[in-house]
Order: sequence, then structure tokens, then C-alpha cells
Amino acid sequence: MRVLFHTFGCKANQYDTERMRQELEAWGAKTTTERAEADVFVVNTCTVTNQADADARRFIRRLQREVPSAQIVVSGCSAALNPDAYHSMDGVSGVVEGHDPVAVASLVASNVPVQIELRSSLDRIDTEPIGGELLRVRRGAARGWLKVQDGCDRKCAFCATRLARGYSRSRHPSQVLAEAKLLAEVHAELVITGIHIGHYGKDLAPEWTLSRLVAELMEKLPDVRFRLGS
Repeated sequence: MRVLFHTFGCKANQYDTERMRQELEAWGAKTTTERAEADVFVVNTCTVTNQADADARRFIRRLQREVPSAQIVVSGCSAALNPDAYHSMDGVSGVVEGHDPVAVASLVASNVPVQIELRSSLDRIDTEPIGGELLRVRRGAARGWLKVQDGCDRKCAFCATRLARGYSRSRHPSQVLAEAKLLAEVHAELVITGIHIGHYGKDLAPEWTLSRLVAELMEKLPDVRFRLGS
């Protein structure tokens, strides 16, 4: 089975796609960048604006026209908030209402025979795992993404991403460092990313801070250049 990934949105979404790719390859799938070769398309969506939602749906319709035999799996923020809109689209074989790479891999590996609901309500987004298997490489890129947290505790009225991503959840510093060491074997520069990285560590016991995490990374990996991203 050959899988093609297409990602809309932020660095956190791009990181999630890399984890999906890594998970699927561990299950025996092959990834491709050629549409004509793909058996399955995984479209990781964004919902930061109405235009982002529309762009994802337009892309899926184009895929269905151009490669009608392929199966399309939809994941990401837009899928979390608008699952019915994707379930009803021609060509969509499955919808993962969120960003869980294991859920995406499970759906694709089962040949996505039916559309399924993976959540009964948005409340479950707040329990979606942060971390899990470590990312080893960002394929085809000079800089690696190092995701340290997900979600946001702010309640900005204009922002749908906070609804799609749930409350802020931080990765344990030991897990961040372990992943950074793996990524540093391939990438000389790592971008620290998340949905609101300023919230990093507030949910940990004992609490951590982003500045403390960065200091720890710089001490343990002095040859790596670190950037702060969104």
C-alpha cells in the first residue's frame, strides 16, 4: 500500500503528519509523493479560518476527480470540528477526528472500508495523547520539528484551533530530550513547536517552563541550533 500525505496549516500539524507517516511505515506502508502511485491519501486539515476549511474540501474534491480509485482519509483540526462535512464527501473513506497518528495508521491499515467515528464528543480531544512514539526524522527537510506541547488554555473568541486541539498538554522533558537527540542525528537545527508553547510545563508535576526546557536542550545538545516556532 502506497500512501500520500498532504498537510494544511501550522508546524504542529506538519509534525503530526510526520508522526502519521512514521507510524504507517512501521505498519509496512510505503509513502509516495506521486498522486498517480498512491492507493490512499491522508489529508491533514486545518481550521484556523473558514478559508482553511474550504481549501481542504476543495483539495479533497480535486483528488476524487483526479484519482477516483484512491481512498481518502481525513484528519486534523477541521475534521475534529466538522466531521460530518467530510463523512458526506464523495471519495472519503474514513475520518479521524483529531491528530492521533495511531488512529490514522489503524484506519489506513484496515483499508478504511467504512467511515468511522473515533470520538463521541469534542471533550475527548482533551485526552488525545501528546507524545507517544518518538519522531526520528522530518522527511525531506533541513530543519526538524520538535513538538513540546499541544492545545491551548486561552479562550480567544476568534480562534477555532483551541476547540479543535483541546486544553494544553505538555510532553515530559525527558521525552522531549529523547526525541531531540534522535532528530539531532539527522537535523542540525530543530524548531520547538506546539499550539501555544508559552504554556509549556504548566500542567506537569512539578511544573516546568519553556525557558528551563530550552536551557536543558542547549546544555545536552550544544551542537544543535534551536528555534522557537508556533
